[in-house]
Amino acid sequence: AKSDIMMKDMAESKRINKVISEKVRGQEADPNQLLSLDKISCTILSKAFWPITENSSAEKFKLPDKLAGSISNFQDYYTSQKQNRSLEYYHNLGVVTLTLEFENDTLQLQVTPIQAAIISFFDDRDEGITAEELANELEMTVRELKLRISFWVGKGIIQEVRSKAARPNLMGNENIIVYKAAKTLDKSAFSDESSGVSISQDKGRPGETSEDVKLYEGLVSTMLNTAGPKSLSQIHFLLKTKYITEKAYGRSEQETYEMLDAMVKRGTLIYNGEIYSLDK
Repeated sequence: AKSDIMMKDMAESKRINKVISEKVRGQEADPNQLLSLDKISCTILSKAFWPITENSSAEKFKLPDKLAGSISNFQDYYTSQKQNRSLEYYHNLGVVTLTLEFENDTLQLQVTPIQAAIISFFDDRDEGITAEELANELEMTVRELKLRISFWVGKGIIQEVRSKAARPNLMGNENIIVYKAAKTLDKSAFSDESSGVSISQDKGRPGETSEDVKLYEGLVSTMLNTAGPKSLSQIHFLLKTKYITEKAYGRSEQETYEMLDAMVKRGTLIYNGEIYSLDK
């Protein structure tokens, strides 16, 4: 049965991750890579049995070399376990736990892979980089880059700086806006923004009862409690595939967002601009 294959995929993923982690444990870390293999955990799905579509990988970008090498190494170890099989990665469905070090503090947070890819370019980097240069490195549009980097700018971790220094690959040297990493952490940017917010209730969609709404919110809470923080696209994907009930989850991603937003405003969930987690 389809559900049996899906459950088998989850169990096999845990086994393979454990085998690879044990194989590389104790090995000297590659200084050119930000991730060691024992820090990577992949959920490996049989494509024919999961509702994976073009939209599942809609957020396409190039991983920086310091991250791509680790993923390539994982592929090599996987091939040694599963010969004649290959992996197709859906980076936008992942979660990355980062530790950022500042002159005055250390910050740990969970973000999406594109957010991790963006911030990785500022690791030990003193000079600024323009939106055009960064978008080119990630092979994404400038518009999409500016949308994604706004998360870091909003938290004060990346700063927009006006520079008049001439850049050899840019025309002229006036009014150049570059991005630079902040040296110190502004803790106020991570304060609880949900205090004082009035209670919000998800009214559901046509055809749903109040019990359906409670069920879906309960599934979200269970998901985040057992599997950790998730992005909107991940939660929506899992509600449609893994957390299956007698009544199929028929909401659109926008309707899923509205449900999560109501849970945030009630104080059930915390949202950092990219990832939802339980307010424990």
